[in-house]
Amino acid sequence: MKLVKLEKPNCPACGQVGQVLDSTGVDYEKWDIYGSDKNATKAQEILGELGYFTVPVTVILDNADNVVDHSQGFKPDELHALVEKI
Repeated sequence: MKLVKLEKPNCPACGQVGQVLDSTGVDYEKWDIYGSDKNATKAQEILGELGYFTVPVTVILDNADNVVDHSQGFKPDELHALVEKI
C-alpha cells in the first residue's frame, strides 16, 4: 500500500496537507492532477471515482492502485488516521 496526495499547483490547502504529512515522517507520493504523466491520468480517475472535483485528496492505494481509504480537503485528524494505516 502507498499514500498519495492528489494536488494541483498553487493550492494553499494542498500545501497544508503536505505539511501535516511531512510532520509525520511518512513516505508519500504527490500526483499533480494537471500533469502530463500516467499519475495525472490516474489521479483524475480517482477523483471521478470518489465523486470529487477539487483537491487536495489524500488516498491510500493498494498494490493495484485501487483506493483503500481517503480523506478530502485539509482535515488533520483524518490525515493522521490515514498515516496510521500505512
